[in-house]
Amino acid sequence: MKQPNSAPTLDLTAEDNRQLRRLLWSVRANPHQFNLLIAICNYRPYRDALIRAYTQELMAEGVFCPTVRLDRQQPSLKACLQTLVAEDPTLSTGTSPVLVTVLGADELLGIRLQDSKSAQEQFSFSVQWTREGLRQFAFPVVLWVTPAMATTLAQQAPDFWSWRGGVFEFSAPETPQPSPDPTPELRLTSTETTPTTQAVPQDLEAQIAALTAQNPHSPLLASLYTSLGQAYQQAIRYPEAETAYRNALDLRQATLGKHHPDTAQSLNNLAGLYYTMGHYGDAETLYIQALEIRKSALGDHHPDTAASLNNLALIYKSMGRYVEAEPLYITALDIRKAVLGDRHPDIAISLNNLAGLYYAMGRYGEAEPLYIEALNIHKIKLGERHPDTATSLNNLAVLYKSMGRYEEAEPLHTEALDIRKAVLGDRHPDIATSLHNLAGLYKLMNRYGKAEPLYIEALNIRKAVLGDRHPDTATSLNNLAELYKSMGRYGDAAPLYTEALDIRKAVLGERHPDTAASLNNLAVLYAYMKHFSGAATLMSEALSIQEEVLGPDHPYTIGSRQSLATIQRAMQASG
Repeated sequence: MKQPNSAPTLDLTAEDNRQLRRLLWSVRANPHQFNLLIAICNYRPYRDALIRAYTQELMAEGVFCPTVRLDRQQPSLKACLQTLVAEDPTLSTGTSPVLVTVLGADELLGIRLQDSKSAQEQFSFSVQWTREGLRQFAFPVVLWVTPAMATTLAQQAPDFWSWRGGVFEFSAPETPQPSPDPTPELRLTSTETTPTTQAVPQDLEAQIAALTAQNPHSPLLASLYTSLGQAYQQAIRYPEAETAYRNALDLRQATLGKHHPDTAQSLNNLAGLYYTMGHYGDAETLYIQALEIRKSALGDHHPDTAASLNNLALIYKSMGRYVEAEPLYITALDIRKAVLGDRHPDIAISLNNLAGLYYAMGRYGEAEPLYIEALNIHKIKLGERHPDTATSLNNLAVLYKSMGRYEEAEPLHTEALDIRKAVLGDRHPDIATSLHNLAGLYKLMNRYGKAEPLYIEALNIRKAVLGDRHPDTATSLNNLAELYKSMGRYGDAAPLYTEALDIRKAVLGERHPDTAASLNNLAVLYAYMKHFSGAATLMSEALSIQEEVLGPDHPYTIGSRQSLATIQRAMQASG
């Protein structure tokens, strides 16, 4: 047997490393028979990193490692595994080693709503009375739960609990590994049934090739292609991500039909990529299709329908179509309140999104109470020192900064930065974001001496963590250049603006809205430097992109059009 190696990218405590080694030993000890392994973790990003660690290690040994998610409407472990095997019957033959990871138990609602049993109660009842039926599956299963869910299972399904082959408890370290911010200011909502871990594209391609050779018609290929698309998207390899997402969509349309909820999710994934690429028109079309499917298949009040409403609203907001975005955000919020209650963290996200729209519309008085309510939910449900609480503090601070309430904004930005440093460490990309926000406040307050070192520190973090050619690195270069322009240091600002523009053109493309923003910024600097001809050329290019992508009536488009007219008048006046 190949000597196991611990995952190099996961910084485990000694105890967690021991637990991970025990879990892997249990998998290897019974690779061709059912073995229930219960893994306990209360922090999803750390859980995902652990899944990535053991999946990569086992895949290197030839173990096929699919991940499935419990159906929230019919939460049955047996049914979940039966669906998996029905999609690929070779999994049940025992000829090749398999490990199935099961997620979603921690997402089951404990409240009953209109049903006689809550989703948690239905799941516990199901595993208690279908325990013996699980023996039909010839592979080990890792069921991930939170500590609270583990307690519920032990109490409500004691026979099932006693049947476990092992329990493995993991405690997230004080400084978790870098992971995407779970609640950015405005987020696309995903409900994909594939893992959200940052997998290695080469490993996924190897799995796809192996499964294709074994069973070229397996529906599991769609999930693998989805994971491959996610991996390429995280690596900013957008053409490869688009191909992978399209392969997943084609497979689901062929095997499940054009009106299946999983087909809607594939449309959602591809639309999310197009949004990132700045292809808003293409994203809008796909989001509308996904929404129509979910309404038809799941109903108007399903959480996935709310997710589609949220995503379509975000596209409209980005395109400046605020009037169309508002009712979608409100409807998504109403659905989530009806299903999840008034104090669920997802309610905070919807409140935050609606507040962000009002912020963009300049309706600050309506945005403020929504941001405050979202902050209170995060504090109550997640705690005073949670990263999502830091995000809410940040959003409220940004609002106060825009309202000119600088003295109220500063302590909020500082508190958000302190929380992120305590939870994420000094070199996390979110630390760079907080440094940027605080520096931006100091810039507005004309405290340039305090702003400059913060911008430089943020730039250094992003270069070290994300690389020299990442879009966020371009943002840091842009912001530092903005500061130097405000200070009259035009010679220092110009190369930073140019470098940011080059990165955005190379990574995001010539026609991306962020590329237009960089053209606009460099044009304004040239105008300050009296280089009117160069400024007019750059501003004309920015305006062309914005009219194409954002539309003629978007605030950014209008601003560029006015700036171009001002530059042209200055150029004429200068002779």
